[in-house]
Amino acid sequence: MRPGSPHSTSSARRAGRLVLAGLLAASALGVICALRAAENPPAVRPAPPSADLSRYKGVVAPFVAKHCVECHGPDEAAGELRLDTLSGDLVGGKGAAEHWQEVLNRLDNGTMPPKKRPRPTAEELTPVTGWVRAELAKAVAARKEAGGRSAVRRLNRQEYANTLRDLLGVAADFSAELPPDGTSADGFTNNGTALGLSPLHLEVYVAAARAAVAKAVVTGPRPPVHTYTILPGGPADQGPAKQGSDAAIRQCAAKVARQGEVRGTGVVIAPRRPAPDQPRPIDLDVKASDRVELGLLDFPNAGELRIRVRVGAVRADRMGPPVLRVLVENRFFGEVEVTAATDAPGVYELRRPLEDLRIPWQVLSDRRDARGQLRVALFNVYTLPPWATSTIKNKVRLDPSLGPKLVVDSIEVDGPYFDQWPPASHSRILFPSKNAGDEGAYAREVLERFMSRAYRRPPRPDEVDRMLALFRKARPGKASFDEAIRVPLTAVLSSPGFLFLTEAADADGPPQRRRLNDFELATRLSYFLWSTMPDDELAALAAAGKLRDPQVLERQVLRMIRDPRSEAFVRAFTAGWLDLAAFERVVPASREFDAHLRESMAREPAALFAEVLRGDEKILRLVDADFAMLNERLARHYGVEGVLGDGFRRVRMPPDLHRGGGLLTQAATLTATGDGRRTLPIKRGAWVLKRLLDDPPPPPPPDVPELKEDGPDAGKLSLKQQLARHRDDAACAGCHAKIDPWGFPLENFDALGLWRTKDHRGRPIDATGELPNGLSLGGPDDLRKALLTDKKPMFLRAVTRKLLAYALGRSLDLADRDVVEQLSAGLGRHEKLSQLIVDIAKSEPFQTK
Repeated sequence: MRPGSPHSTSSARRAGRLVLAGLLAASALGVICALRAAENPPAVRPAPPSADLSRYKGVVAPFVAKHCVECHGPDEAAGELRLDTLSGDLVGGKGAAEHWQEVLNRLDNGTMPPKKRPRPTAEELTPVTGWVRAELAKAVAARKEAGGRSAVRRLNRQEYANTLRDLLGVAADFSAELPPDGTSADGFTNNGTALGLSPLHLEVYVAAARAAVAKAVVTGPRPPVHTYTILPGGPADQGPAKQGSDAAIRQCAAKVARQGEVRGTGVVIAPRRPAPDQPRPIDLDVKASDRVELGLLDFPNAGELRIRVRVGAVRADRMGPPVLRVLVENRFFGEVEVTAATDAPGVYELRRPLEDLRIPWQVLSDRRDARGQLRVALFNVYTLPPWATSTIKNKVRLDPSLGPKLVVDSIEVDGPYFDQWPPASHSRILFPSKNAGDEGAYAREVLERFMSRAYRRPPRPDEVDRMLALFRKARPGKASFDEAIRVPLTAVLSSPGFLFLTEAADADGPPQRRRLNDFELATRLSYFLWSTMPDDELAALAAAGKLRDPQVLERQVLRMIRDPRSEAFVRAFTAGWLDLAAFERVVPASREFDAHLRESMAREPAALFAEVLRGDEKILRLVDADFAMLNERLARHYGVEGVLGDGFRRVRMPPDLHRGGGLLTQAATLTATGDGRRTLPIKRGAWVLKRLLDDPPPPPPPDVPELKEDGPDAGKLSLKQQLARHRDDAACAGCHAKIDPWGFPLENFDALGLWRTKDHRGRPIDATGELPNGLSLGGPDDLRKALLTDKKPMFLRAVTRKLLAYALGRSLDLADRDVVEQLSAGLGRHEKLSQLIVDIAKSEPFQTK
C-alpha cells in the first residue's frame, strides 16, 4: 500500500482516533478515580447511634413470630424474605434497614398480614411500627453522616446531543453512533449507575467532537449552494429536450399533470436555469397516499438541506387538513399540516442537516465534498377515517378521492444552506475582540469563554494553559488560526469536564454533604428540566451568586417549565415513569392500528403530563382528568367527533365514552399491558402497582406457566375464572391477591384501549376486584376513586419518589426517606405538580452533593 493512498489515509485516521480515544479514556478514568478518592479519604467518624436491640427482642420479635413467620419463615419465604432471620440492627445490619422499611410499608397500608390471616390489634401494632420508625431514623442519620455520594455521571445520549447543539449552535445530532443508554430500575436513562463507559463511547466521543467543531468553526470561502426549483407547469406540447434543460423540466411536469395524479414518477430534475418568460403553471394534484419523487443529481453530502414547498390544501368534509411529509432517500425529513387554501398557497419550509439522515453513500464516503444523487419524495400522509374506505372481497381499500388533497405549486431544494457566512456558530466561538491581532492572547480569550460554557463553570487557569499549549503545538502545521483553534476545541469536547456531570469534592477534611455552589446548582437544574446545559440567564445568575436565593430559584424553575426546552424533561420522565418502551414492543393484531395511530397513542401520556404541569393543574388530574389530550387520529380511535388536525389539544370527554381517569384509561398504557391480541389483567395490575403506587410486586417464580387460551377449559372459563384456578397454587396465591384486583377493573378496555362489554370470545366482562384491605372495586371509576382516596398518599409518594430520582440522576436510598416524606406531605397540601418541582429544586438532596 503506497503512502498517501485512500486506504492508508483512512487507516491513519482510524489509528489517530484510537490514540486520542485512549488518551480520553485515561483522562476520564483518572478524573473519576481522583474525584472518588477525594470524596472518600480516610477519616475519623463519630460513633453511629446504637440499635435498640432490647426492645426488638422484647416487643418486635414476638410480634414477628406470631404474625409474620408463617409466611416469611423457614417453611415459606414469601417474596424471598425471611423475617425470622432478619437482623434487628438497622444501623449496622447489611440491608436490614431497607427490608424493615418494606415491612413498615406493608403494615401501614394493611397488606401484611394477608387478609385471611389473623390481624394484629392496634395495641400490638403500634409499638412495633413505632420501633421500626425510630430505628429507621437512626439508620438514616448514620448514612447521612457517612458523607456525600459519588456525583460523577456521564451525559446520556439525549443530553449529549442537546448540549452539543446548544453549546455550538449547530443543528446536527452527533450522538447517532453512541451505544444505547442503560435503564435504571426506576426506568430512567439519566441514572449514573446505568450509564456505563465503554471503549466505543470514547472513540465516538472523539470522532463526534472533531466533526462538531469542524461544522461549527468553518474555514475557507462559502461553499457553493446547490439550488433546485421545480415549477410544475409549462406548455404541454413541448418537444423532446435533453435531460437537464428547462424544457425537460416543464415537459415532465406537464405530462404528470395531464395524467391527473402523481404516483412514483421518479422525474430527474436538473439544477435551476433562468426561468422562461411568462411561464404557465399547471397544478399537481397530489391525492391521499400518493407522492411526488424528485431525483436531484450531483448533490453534496453534508450541510443543512432546506426544502420549501409552495402548496395549498383542498379540504374534505369532516376531515382535517392534509399532511405534507417529506422523505429524503427514504428517511424521514419532516412533515407539516397544510392549512393554506389553493387560491392563496402558503410556503412551508423544512430544514435539517444532511448528516443526520445517514445516507448510505454519504456514510461510506470519507470526503466531505463527495457528491451523489439525492431522492426527495413528497407524500400526503393524511389518515383516512373508516367511512372513507370501501370493502371489496374482505379487503379494505382506501378511496383517496374522498380525502383532503395537496395542490403543489412549486418545490425548492437548497443545500448546503446557510442563513449567513460565516455561520452564527462560528461567530459565537470566534467573536470580535481587540486581541484578534495577537493570536496567543486571542486564543486564550476564546478558550476561556468556550471552556466556561462547555464545563458549565469557570475553568481553572491550569486547564486553560493545557488547551492553549495544544493550540500552540498545532499552529505551525495549520494554514490559519481558525484551523489551529479547532484542535483545543476538540480536546475540550473530548474531556471529562464536558462529558461528565461532576461536582468537586472538598480538598480537606472528611467527606460530608455540602451545598452545591451556584454553577453546580445551575447545571443540576438545567439537566433536570431541559436535558441540556444552562442557558445564558442561568449562567449569569450563577456567576452573580444569586441562584441559591429561594425566590430567584423558584422564578427560574417556573421559567424553565414554561420554556419549550422542558419538552425534553416531559418526554424522558413520562417514558421512564410509565414504561412507554413496553408500548413500542407490542404489535397489535388489528387492521385499525397503523403507524399514525401508534405515534399518536405514544404522544398522549406526555401531552397530558405537560398540560397538568404547564397549566398549573393539581397533580391528581393525572388520574382524575375529565378531559383528554387528543389529535384527530387519536380522537377518531376513541370515537370523539369534531377534533380536526394533528396537533394535540385539550378535549372535554363525554362520560359515556369512559375516558375519565387520565393515565389509567389512555390507549398507550392499556395497549402496553397486553400482548396485542388480548388483555392481560395481571400485567395491568402490576403496572398500576409499580408505576402509579411505587409498590412493585415480586417477580413470578421461574417455574410458573403462563395461562393458555387453547387448554381444555379455555372455551368454558373466563379469564378471571382461569386466574382463580391459577391462584389455587399456594405459590401463586399471595402475589395474585395483591396484583389481580388492580388489573381487573380495567378489563372493560380491550387490547387497543377501546371500551367493550364482552371479551373476545363474547363473554360478559367481569371488572370487579377486591383489594387486600377489603376495598371492593367495580370498574375503572372505582379504581380511580381508590387512587384518589384510600391510596392517595401512596400515589403522591410514588410520583414524588420518581421525580426526585429523575432530578438527582440516581436511585433513591434510605437516606432520602425523610425528604420524600416531606415533599409528598407538601404535595398533599398544595397538590400542584409545578410546585412539587419547585420544592424538589429547593430540597436538601438536590442542593447538596
